[in-house]
Amino acid sequence: MEKIDSRGLPCVVLTERRCLAVRLREAGITVRQVAAQCERLTHTVVEAHTAFCQGGWNAVKVTRCSRPVGSGRQLITEQEKKIQQLIQARTSDQLKLSYTL
Repeated sequence: MEKIDSRGLPCVVLTERRCLAVRLREAGITVRQVAAQCERLTHTVVEAHTAFCQGGWNAVKVTRCSRPVGSGRQLITEQEKKIQQLIQARTSDQLKLSYTL
């Protein structure tokens, strides 16, 4: 079975697929069949249907699709710009690096 990776899909598409999964589950189709048809994992189908049963269609919506911009950064903006300028203006030999950028 091919691994499904939805990280690059927009929230609108993910929400649409979850809603379709809920409608199919409500129609009595098995979790595995719904997962295959909607290109979702079975866990996601069950999770979406449970959310629908507890909170309706608003609970099915995907609200956050990725990390917030800037989270996990090690450098501040000025440091990033300085490093980018160094990389663009000099060669790896000039920067005393043993590898090519």
